[in-house]
Amino acid sequence: MTPEEYELHIDAFSPSTIPMARLADYLRELANLLGHSKSVHFKGVKKGSVRLVATVEREAVPKVRVRVQNARDPQTRDEVRKTYDRIDEMMRSDNAKGALLRGSTNVIKFPGRDAARNERMGPFTEPASFDGVIVRVGGTDRTAHALIQTADPEAGVVSAECTRELACQLASHLYGAPVRVSGNARWERNEMGQWELLAFRAKDFIALKADDLSAVIQRLRGIDADWREDANPLALVRKIRGGEIH
Repeated sequence: MTPEEYELHIDAFSPSTIPMARLADYLRELANLLGHSKSVHFKGVKKGSVRLVATVEREAVPKVRVRVQNARDPQTRDEVRKTYDRIDEMMRSDNAKGALLRGSTNVIKFPGRDAARNERMGPFTEPASFDGVIVRVGGTDRTAHALIQTADPEAGVVSAECTRELACQLASHLYGAPVRVSGNARWERNEMGQWELLAFRAKDFIALKADDLSAVIQRLRGIDADWREDANPLALVRKIRGGEIH
């Protein structure tokens, strides 16, 4: 198997008009998209619209092909799909669209400016709870913040604003057993149709066993398609919390 070349096309710029910092941003994300950093090399920028060219060494060709294929799958939830989303969002903000080519084959399209935009919703506040491990507690004003490292890649690390009294209680669980922190969350749906957590005010918590946390995460992952598409956030919260919101 011979080495292969990939080209990332960005139609809004030419090599002489793209800002250097923005070029660096696209190169970074192209490297993340292709992965296998020791076997993927930057070759240059072709004339015309910006066309960033990368060469993949022979031994990494099949691995990169699989990685790129995963980026095209909307059900992929790992870092490569997130990289695809970042590149597409970058093109949208630059009023651009583009594609990733392997030779003359168009393997990924980035709709960018042509993508349909969703109407923004919110912000709104609803009861919510997050399960995870407390990894930081602190604050210098009248309120404190606790960082909750969740086991769900969609939630990631959640920052919970809380009273100093609650912060002291949470501090006793620092890097310990998982907890469920409950309170009020403020949400907003962006133009990509994704729900964003703007703020979370914690009121109380309970300690969880490790197997309890695993079961909760599996249940959350089972409804993540609704999280992406549900236009009724209150109904979604009710579904997650077992129908207890009225």
